[in-house]
Formats: sequence, C-alpha cells, structure tokens
Amino acid sequence: MNITALLRKLTAIPGVSGREAVVSQPLLELLKEYCPDAALVQGNIIGTFGKRESGKPHVLLDAHFDQVGLIVTYIDENGFLKVGNLGGLDLRLFPAQTVTVHGTSDIPGVVCAMPPHLLAGDADVADITDILIDTGYSKEELEKIIRDHELMKWAQPVKQRKL
Repeated sequence: MNITALLRKLTAIPGVSGREAVVSQPLLELLKEYCPDAALVQGNIIGTFGKRESGKPHVLLDAHFDQVGLIVTYIDENGFLKVGNLGGLDLRLFPAQTVTVHGTSDIPGVVCAMPPHLLAGDADVADITDILIDTGYSKEELEKIIRDHELMKWAQPVKQRKL
C-alpha cells in the first residue's frame, strides 16, 4: 500500500465535523482489508483484527475520522463569505489559508482577516465573526453556487517530504 496515495485519497474527502458520513464508506472499505468483520454501527466503524483470546490483552484503537472545517453563515454584498467553525479551531492560524467551499461545485477561497493591529480592543487574534473568505466571485455568482450552511475544508494537500 502506498501510504502517501492513501493519505491523499482520505484527506481529499470533505468529511468535516457533523458530516462524517461521507468519509465512513471509504474508511470501512479500507478497514475491511484487515478486519473482515468491520461494520458501520451508529456512525462508528468497528472491527476486530486477529482473534480475541481469553486471558490475552485486547487493545482498542480509537480515532476520529472527521476533520475541523468551516460553515458558510452569510454572503455579504461584496461576495465575501462569513463563516462559523465546525470543530475546535485555532484562529491564529487562519489568515491567508486556502479553503475549498463545497457548493454545487467546489470553489477555492482564501481566508481574510483584519490585521491584529486594527482589531478592536486588546484582541491580537481575530474572532470567528471577523473571518471572511474571498473566492473572487460576486455575491450574485456565489448565490448560484452556494447557500448558507455549505461546508468548507482546508485545501492543504498532503505533501511528501524528501528524506
């Protein structure tokens, strides 16, 4: 198995928090190669690797298969998208990050935020309500592609480092 290709495939799936179902089938298929009894049970993938024997240790591997992301809350008059967060996000990392907005078609965007020296009060990190996504589209164009509550994920591809 080519681990880089597998990571690229899995991270390309837009399974942001609250919408994990889209990721479950590819993960289930992957796990079935190692755990033939693997099944999707109430949103969880469960499988047994090997044979469980009395008196021998049994190990549980537990992991999330969603990813943090953003949700569109509003399209402003200039075509900027207002967003809310899906999952715990570190807002210090937001400015200039690229995202993919999943509407009727996927469109790229970039995170815009007020520079820290222009933020209100003592804030040195923008609040989620200060975050905007610039797609380069007008409000009218965006309204044909996306609606409120469309999802976005970070558009950072898996990169392989040369050792």
